[in-house]
Amino acid sequence: MKKAGIIRSLRIIYPVWVAFGIFSLLYVPGETIVPGDGRATVDAINEQVLLFKLGIAGSLVTQLLFILAVVLLHRLFSGVDKRWRTWLLVLGLTGVPIAMMNTLNLLAGLTLIRAEWVPNFLDVDEISGWVLFFMELNEQG
Repeated sequence: MKKAGIIRSLRIIYPVWVAFGIFSLLYVPGETIVPGDGRATVDAINEQVLLFKLGIAGSLVTQLLFILAVVLLHRLFSGVDKRWRTWLLVLGLTGVPIAMMNTLNLLAGLTLIRAEWVPNFLDVDEISGWVLFFMELNEQG
């Protein structure tokens, strides 16, 4: 791919990446997570399960777009010393699996809320506490 094509691709990827990031990192948590109140968080997620799931998917799409952007930047800088381009790739991609693993905290909270077997082991207050714990853990990264 020529440099003009790479730049054109990056011009498309970055705004899409920002839109997914704003949706999944700002809008969805603002609508579904009530800081410090586990029961209200559980109720909000139960009322908007689809929105919460879309936020999880958006978080993963954000990371996939980031991978694509880093690879395209690596190609764009083909004239730069290979060692520096490799560092760009390594440092740029290091955080992606960490961020994707962090998304498991959201899935853990959702599982606690939606799984039918959980009430057999935990009462409502314990479920609320654990859900809030996983949401806060995700927020801390």
